[in-house]
Amino acid sequence: MAGPSLGLWLTEPLTLTQLTGTAVPWLRTFCRPVEVDADAVDFWVRDAGPLHLGPVDLDGVPLRLWIEREPWADGDDLAVLPQPPRQELGLYAGCNDILDHRVLGALALALARRLDALVDFDGLLATGGPSTTATLEETAGEARAVLGALPGRLWEVTYDMATGHRWAYHVGDAEFLAAWLRHPRFHLVS
Repeated sequence: MAGPSLGLWLTEPLTLTQLTGTAVPWLRTFCRPVEVDADAVDFWVRDAGPLHLGPVDLDGVPLRLWIEREPWADGDDLAVLPQPPRQELGLYAGCNDILDHRVLGALALALARRLDALVDFDGLLATGGPSTTATLEETAGEARAVLGALPGRLWEVTYDMATGHRWAYHVGDAEFLAAWLRHPRFHLVS
């Protein structure tokens, strides 16, 4: 079953060589195997200690890290952000239970701090996603009720849907992601 995904938004682009030179040695300290190809890094988290998840039983959580050039579309309202992104690093978990969400979230937090990146949550958090009956304001309002009290910054980036309507996804800073990871309703979008 496919798992959650998110992105790390960088203000200065990295090449795959720069990314692997930075991330791969660190990943190899707690992941086995770590496989680098021309497009991505595939790895299995075996030790949650470096991610500060506490004692968890890991049988290897499969993850993928890759470079996206510009995953946002022309209709995405990036003006709400303090600085527009120039590149995204994609992160994806191959499985979809809550432990996979936690491992991916903790890994994203560590990388966001290392790379001074914002986190694109690839959807609205704390909601069920777009519905045919709920408006964006209703759905985003429900998310604000849950997430608004958390520390850090969280932005709603609106975009054009194929149906002609507007919808939104969340982008947060590392401080917000750290608080969201501790929240009892924590999850990522899958």
